[in-house]
Amino acid sequence: GEAGADVHGRAAAFLLTLFRQMDLSQAKRSRHYIILAHGLFIRLLCMRYFGWTVPKFEQVWNPGNCEIWRLDKEPDGRYYLAQAYEPRRNETTGELEMQECILRYGPCRGLEIPEEMRIPWLRSTGAYEVDTEADEVRRGLGRFGPSWEI
Repeated sequence: GEAGADVHGRAAAFLLTLFRQMDLSQAKRSRHYIILAHGLFIRLLCMRYFGWTVPKFEQVWNPGNCEIWRLDKEPDGRYYLAQAYEPRRNETTGELEMQECILRYGPCRGLEIPEEMRIPWLRSTGAYEVDTEADEVRRGLGRFGPSWEI
């Protein structure tokens, strides 16, 4: 397998590229963005964007097969982790349909991701809410060292 730190680095680079694309003029910018990825990569993208600490990240479960995590753009330009959808078979028609589900969190997958984890850690004031240990982990330092794995 691949170390979580390596995937985290790719997620960070991907976000920078995505944000550059999103910052283009209105004429060249896409209205919607769809990211198809493995569960670990999706969680690491969210960790990077929303500023989750490693202990919080470890409480978030990977999306299930074909599960969708939707982020909505707020008026201030930031994205909010709004909803998850999973495929379920319609008992009447037998067809697969996307239905709302919880963003699974906690040791038994039965909890919903807390509200404070659904908003980015870069606040509208431009100031960071710094958790020293979490900030060191984001930079590859701290108790997890430069090669922590997930």
